[in-house]
Amino acid sequence: MTSTINAVQALQQLLAQDEALREQLATVSSIEAAADLLAAAAQRHTIAITRDEILEQLTTAQAEGHELGDEELGAMAGGTFWHWPRTQVQLK
Repeated sequence: MTSTINAVQALQQLLAQDEALREQLATVSSIEAAADLLAAAAQRHTIAITRDEILEQLTTAQAEGHELGDEELGAMAGGTFWHWPRTQVQLK
């Protein structure tokens, strides 16, 4: 489990640094498509995490939900929103 946590943190760092990846992620229409995109990015950057592990993390985060702040409420307009630890993902 620690390796998955480390991989998720590495993927979050990649998302924080890669604006193009964030823009691509903003165009996805499903949690499965987001997992596919993130898995491909992880593979390109040698981050050891599978699509299924990413999908599990995203699904868990979506199911747990959390209190939304003003910025997150604004991001919800026009789409579905879920929160991956410290990473916001909005579906179009």
